[in-house]
Amino acid sequence: MLGLLILFAGLGLLVVVLGLPLLLGSDSPVPDYIGFVILASMIALVVWGMGAWWLLAPIAFLVALTLWLDRAGGEAPVDPAALDERGWSARTRLRFRLWAAALLAPPLLIASLFILPEGSFSIVVPGLVIAMTAMSLFRFSFTRSIRRDDSA
Repeated sequence: MLGLLILFAGLGLLVVVLGLPLLLGSDSPVPDYIGFVILASMIALVVWGMGAWWLLAPIAFLVALTLWLDRAGGEAPVDPAALDERGWSARTRLRFRLWAAALLAPPLLIASLFILPEGSFSIVVPGLVIAMTAMSLFRFSFTRSIRRDDSA
């Protein structure tokens, strides 16, 4: 009975998370915030379940790096003449490259399960958590930078 209740709660949460972007505007950051809450709960579950407290250090570094990249007043206003053919500034291109690099990490980590010895699962799972955190943070920074370029 408890398993059925957990299943219904999980499915309800999934429907809300998948349907919420349809109800909000395309530039709303609310789905990103909900995704960060879900990611934070997953990180807490992996850290507590595996006892991998060292995992908090690279995640804190990624958060600090993203905050440093997005610091207020860190760069001059965007010059419309400095935008490329897509309308992106150098700031946006950097965030796109970081996001693209973070997107390559999970397939490489999953492929490494077939190459590494049998006990490598305890290394790959925390690596996937770090990669998912990097993907989320850099995508959020990238979309904020695109909005900044569009307003120029």
